[in-house]
Amino acid sequence: MVGELLQPGGYMKLVELGLQDCVEEIDARRVLGYVLFKDGKSTKLPYPLDKFYADVAGRSSHNGRLVQRMREKASSLPSVHLEQGTVVSLLQENGTVRGVLYKTKSARCLDDRHIGYWAVQGVQLAA
Repeated sequence: MVGELLQPGGYMKLVELGLQDCVEEIDARRVLGYVLFKDGKSTKLPYPLDKFYADVAGRSSHNGRLVQRMREKASSLPSVHLEQGTVVSLLQENGTVRGVLYKTKSARCLDDRHIGYWAVQGVQLAA
């Protein structure tokens, strides 16, 4: 059973960014294409990988393992600070989201409007 499927193009982007080691040691399996089954017959649909180096393929893994490895790698950088909380609302200026208002685990509200770059995983606005 596949939880996440990283397409070959996604793997090539990880290589380009120097993050290919994030698919190591997470039980990721190489995926070379798809197989369709119907009425007892099957048809293979391989990825067109002949123009790429041998390691290029899709990768399947359990949910969250790739993201967790990327989070671990990012958090090891001195310029990255991880903060966990619940998003209460989006802060917008002229129709563009510029930040978030969120509650930390200690329940204090923070305004992240001035952060130059941020990424939010699995955002669900609190009621």
